[in-house]
Amino acid sequence: MGSVLKRFVLLLLIMLGIALTYIFTTFKFDSGKEVELRLQDSHGSLVSLSFSNNMVTAIQGETDLAAFFGVGYAHARDRLWQLEVQRRFAKGELSAVFGEDTVTIDAQMRALGLYHAAEKALQSLSPQAQNSLKAYAAGINYYLAQSAQLPPEFVLLDVYPDPWQPLDTLAMAKLLAYNLSDGMWQDLTRFSSLRILDKQAQFELFYSHCQDAYQTLASPSAGTEQINLASLTNLHTALEQQRLRGGQYVGSNAWAVAAKHTQSGHAIVSGDPHLGLKAPSPWYAVSVKGDKIDAAGMSLTGIPVVIFGQNKQVAWTATNMMADTQDLQLERINPQNRSQYWYQGQWQEFSYRTEYIAVRAQFPEALRPASPARKITIRETLNGPVINDVFGISDTPMSLRWTALLDRDTSYDAFYQLNYARNWQDFRDALGLLTAPALNFLYGDIDGLIGYQAAGLLPRKTTPLGLYPVADDGVAESWQSFIPFTELPSTFNPYSGILVSANNRITNADYPYYISCDWAPDFRKDRITQLLEEKINQGVKLTAGDMQVIQTDEFSADALVLQTYLSQIEARSETQRQAIDLITSWDGQMSAHSNAATVFYVWAKHIRNGLFGDDFQLSYRLDSVAEQQWLSNLYRNTSYTQVATALTEQADLWCTKQCNEVVLDALDSAIAELRKQLGSDMSDWLWGDIHQTVYFHDPFSRVDLLKPLFEIRNSTGGGPNTIKVSVPNYVDSVGYERRFGVSHRQIMVVDGSYHQHLFSNSTSQTGNPLSFSYSAGSDEMNGDQYQPISNPSSTRKVQ
Repeated sequence: MGSVLKRFVLLLLIMLGIALTYIFTTFKFDSGKEVELRLQDSHGSLVSLSFSNNMVTAIQGETDLAAFFGVGYAHARDRLWQLEVQRRFAKGELSAVFGEDTVTIDAQMRALGLYHAAEKALQSLSPQAQNSLKAYAAGINYYLAQSAQLPPEFVLLDVYPDPWQPLDTLAMAKLLAYNLSDGMWQDLTRFSSLRILDKQAQFELFYSHCQDAYQTLASPSAGTEQINLASLTNLHTALEQQRLRGGQYVGSNAWAVAAKHTQSGHAIVSGDPHLGLKAPSPWYAVSVKGDKIDAAGMSLTGIPVVIFGQNKQVAWTATNMMADTQDLQLERINPQNRSQYWYQGQWQEFSYRTEYIAVRAQFPEALRPASPARKITIRETLNGPVINDVFGISDTPMSLRWTALLDRDTSYDAFYQLNYARNWQDFRDALGLLTAPALNFLYGDIDGLIGYQAAGLLPRKTTPLGLYPVADDGVAESWQSFIPFTELPSTFNPYSGILVSANNRITNADYPYYISCDWAPDFRKDRITQLLEEKINQGVKLTAGDMQVIQTDEFSADALVLQTYLSQIEARSETQRQAIDLITSWDGQMSAHSNAATVFYVWAKHIRNGLFGDDFQLSYRLDSVAEQQWLSNLYRNTSYTQVATALTEQADLWCTKQCNEVVLDALDSAIAELRKQLGSDMSDWLWGDIHQTVYFHDPFSRVDLLKPLFEIRNSTGGGPNTIKVSVPNYVDSVGYERRFGVSHRQIMVVDGSYHQHLFSNSTSQTGNPLSFSYSAGSDEMNGDQYQPISNPSSTRKVQ
């Protein structure tokens, strides 16, 4: 057996050597130097593209359509594989390339029907927006026609891209809404907890910050036995591996400062969206100039316009509103005719879609029989698609009502028109077109004024209906109408001169409508506000440099609440005493160079497991580690303040033995874990040595031999509820992997130029792993460095 294994390993090494030799001799190294290209679009208009050290691409066209053509060309040049993977994900066609492993994901995306929704949305767009989509697609396809060489992923996987279509771009916009909408998963997660938690425990664990939720909470119910936890786990894990399910981590920070508080005398708008971290970044830095458009900032690969950025008059960025825009309806089936469901007082017929998922044979493909296409049948109701038929989550049909699937979606038009906005009214007119995702927008203009506007289509609910899958036709009743745009939260030119958004609650008790109970805690919002007000109260005029300090802040006020409790615990051993002393003197900074941050984070994780985890696992009799990890999502996101409250004010509710014993047992577990990972010397337990940011490459992060070439990793700081946020996943023998977090940063001084527009991207522009600058963006972001987005002063021409 040993000799067979050795020959197998030798064969793998030989194959790897051949593959790497092929890659390095076939594909050009990208030097990352500045280059300039001049092209003609499909109408004969000229467009120039300047690629600046793979950090920002400047595009100038004779017309706006020529400029959008240039954006398409640039995206294809630098991100062609990313375009391919994103399109296949949205269409549910990953398995044609990746095989059996992605069938579950494809089935879910087919059930959601993003492309069916995109087809309906395309007809609702303005002619100008539709023309921009056509020009962008033409730019991508021009690159495909002219380029003699595809990125290495295409060659290694024997794939060739189809031409890009305007519909593909609208599907990318739907995919953004999907990434930022977590209501369905929150509903299923809470639903699966009902057999364990009474109303009080549900409230304290999920809704302590949402007082109006208590009356709508459900009591423990045997009906939740219908949830198939194993199927739910498999689907959720597959999506999480794609960096597409981040829960409350998918948020953002954003703020605006009026001119009266700044050194330059101009408004400053800052933002850092939090998304799944991938190599390359989902964002692509551009400046885009045509005969009318003149905008700079961050585009999303697959979409031609600047999503967050500025033009010469206004700047904008946004955070996730965390709005409840997804509801699950438990459908009531006609016992006499199972092809019918109950809807608003009468039986309705299900409609059906049949889909075929092509599945590639497993490696080695030449030696395997062809895999048959998977046939799936998807039922649809007037509420939306039945999402659990193909997953086996539940025997009871659950249909999804979601704003992104509604007819007449003009969301792309909203972002398109933002690029042309000249003032607050134009800005609000554009946002009035947004359907999904629901976002909090921050605004600043050339006159030094600032504003905030909530945007997106929100069902008009007066109570928190939809915290769980809803029975008795409840979804249809609560989705009869939507909150008028004029009644969404909005602020312009506040006296304070600052506006801050960090996924926190945006309404007060007097607001007449229900928006969400899934707000993030106020810690990030409060910390940003504190840092701004400290400077203002000292009479200091704020600069872009001050914004950089805030965006990279790693202080955790939340952690200090729990620290107060932990520092008073009496140790049972000398090692415990050393750890407690370390925590007692800690300043709350989740720095990569802090050993106290390491001890605190790992200790708190084990405290949560001791307080909440045992009851959950016993109640479900979990058989797999994956199921245990998924169920831990019910409590792993509790704030440190909630943990401290559970140990003190709610000890009778959560502590099955003396709370101090739970805490000390957790400390023993934390010490054992850290000794295994980092050795016995506590001074070596640095947070950055066990905590890494991982930029996942699809698919080669899953191939151990190719992972080092395609995946990017950085040691990092940050923690839950710090401005520089991190809620990492634990991986045995590796440590803590930050898979969701800051995807880009921008600081925009709104002075009519782009000279004080700073940014950092989570990776560089290029998706080519052979580029010398492939990991440069992540290195700069991890080092808290920024680049100017203004055009380079010199370029090198390339024929």
